[in-house]
This record gives sequence, structure tokens and C-alpha cells, in this order.
Amino acid sequence: MRTIIMFLYFAAYLIYALPAMWRAQSLAKRGDTAGVDRILNIHVTRWARTLLRLAGTRVIVEGQENLPKEGAVLYVSNHQGDFDIPVLLTHLDGPHAFVAKKELLKVPLVKYWMSLLQCVFLDRDHPRQALASILKSVDTLKGGHSVIIFPEGTRSRGRKMGEFKFGAMKIAQRAQVPIIPLAVDGSFRVMEQQGIWVKPATVRLKILPPLDTAGLTREDAAAMNDRIYQLIAEALQENC
Repeated sequence: MRTIIMFLYFAAYLIYALPAMWRAQSLAKRGDTAGVDRILNIHVTRWARTLLRLAGTRVIVEGQENLPKEGAVLYVSNHQGDFDIPVLLTHLDGPHAFVAKKELLKVPLVKYWMSLLQCVFLDRDHPRQALASILKSVDTLKGGHSVIIFPEGTRSRGRKMGEFKFGAMKIAQRAQVPIIPLAVDGSFRVMEQQGIWVKPATVRLKILPPLDTAGLTREDAAAMNDRIYQLIAEALQENC
């Protein structure tokens, strides 16, 4: 029953929020980014927070003092499950753009909200289009909007992380904005552990101290990638 109610709400709120979405699209066409952000802060946050509540998800956050006071940052997070997304939409400094798989463009209404968030859709099968996605992410960061990326490229569906791909480092090297590593632990227990069925679980989010990327070169990128992987792995290990 919990799962059915949650999915019904997922769809119903998207329909309820259609007027707000149309308003945000109109503001975006006029270049009123502040107006768009106000609508996103209300509706995206409310939608995601209610999904967590209906799923019975308790979120414990550590390291909120590491959130940026101003300016854009690149959030680099591990990816255990789909519920990472509502957790990050509601427990950072506001909803932000995600680097997301292009398949989400097929989801009705969701794709429009993601476009308003300035999400970047990645086609992993075509390297040339992947480069375009990297450049778009850089433009978003330079425009003052933070971006969230999952460098594993897919859900791990458990506590063991997959290999970190280099897309995040390519973005960081070009944008020269701080990186904030994020360790999300327990989200796979909400749904992936039992298929599509949701069940109550506790999710821990650790916001780690920012890493400076000023002057980061291609040669530095591999070491930075390994460092971020290790920092997140250690944060996950602390929860054991």
C-alpha cells in the first residue's frame, strides 16, 4: 500500500503543479532566473520531501556547515539508488541541476521540470554528445548554478561503490569551481533492495568539506578523482 500511495502521489503532484510549471517556463523564456528558482524551491522541494515522507524515509544529515554560502559548486556523490535524488533535492542548499541519463527525457512532465532545473542529459553511448553534456554542465556552473553528478554513472544498488568515471573531473577542470563530495548511505534499502517496492529506511547524507579546483590541470584530475572516491568510501565505512 505504501508503494501504491507513493507512486500515485508522484504522478498526481506533477499534474497539480502544471500551472506552476507553465509559469516557470514563461519566466525562463523572459530570462527571469530568480523567478524560476523561487518556483523550483517551492514545488520541487515539496514534491521530493513528500515522496520521502510517504516512503517512510528518515534522513540524517552531517556536515551542513560545508554547504556553500555563495557561488556555484560541483557536488560529486555516490549513487546507491533512485531515492538519492529526493534526498539531495531536499537536503542541500536548494534543488540543483543533475547530470542525468538521457532516458529520463522519455518521462512525461518530469523532463520539463528537469529542464527548468537546468539538468544535463547524458548520452553515454555517444562520446561526442557526452562532450557536449560536459560543456553544458560547465556553462551551468559558470552561470552560477550548482550541478550534482554521480560519477559511477549508474546505481550501485548497495553499499559497494562502482568505479568513478572521469566526467566529473572534466567538468571541474573546465569550470574551476569547488567540488563538494557527498556520501549517501542507505538509499538502496528504500527501494532497490526489494525491487520497485518501497519500505521505510534510514538514509545518511554526509556533506564533506569542499575541495579547491583552482588551477586544476588534466594531470591533476586523475589524482583528484581517486581522492574523492577515497573520501566518500571512508565516509561510508564510518557508518558501518
